[in-house]
Amino acid sequence: VPLAVLEASDRVMRRFGREERECYVWWGGYFTTEGEAQVLTAIYPEIPTTFGCVHLGLAELTLLHAELRALDQVLLVEFHTHPPGAGGQNEVDAAHPAATYAGFVSIVVPDFAEPYFHDLRRTYVYEYLIGGRWRQLDAEEIRLSGGDQFFEAPQIVARQRRVQLAQCAEERDRACGR
Repeated sequence: VPLAVLEASDRVMRRFGREERECYVWWGGYFTTEGEAQVLTAIYPEIPTTFGCVHLGLAELTLLHAELRALDQVLLVEFHTHPPGAGGQNEVDAAHPAATYAGFVSIVVPDFAEPYFHDLRRTYVYEYLIGGRWRQLDAEEIRLSGGDQFFEAPQIVARQRRVQLAQCAEERDRACGR
């Protein structure tokens, strides 16, 4: 996961948290031919939310998926924050994922992402199985590269995404013999 994506995600979640509002952040990217997920992008909807309540309607879901498709990416990971004391995935979260393919990851970030969410072992990570079933990953199964600190560098986000997308396009062109 690129550091710029981690930083952007953290800033969004903490901004909403300071307003005592839940939020969604999606990580988009692609799957390699080996089936490994490559995260390239963080996007989020600017929607009305409240303490303990966040909901994406069909229009917002469609728009977010369209934004990823325009980048030639798919939804890989869905994050959403919970207020202090709310814990992990609840029945509503489990019943309304943004994607329903086996292996899709949904992460609930407690305490409005304070102080940081970058240590995913301190979050609730779930893998979608099939037929509405989820499996919570334990700390040993959670791997995230990128170090343990965040550095405020908002200008990196767009530049890194363009570079990553260009690299991705070059890799696709080579794979397709172009």
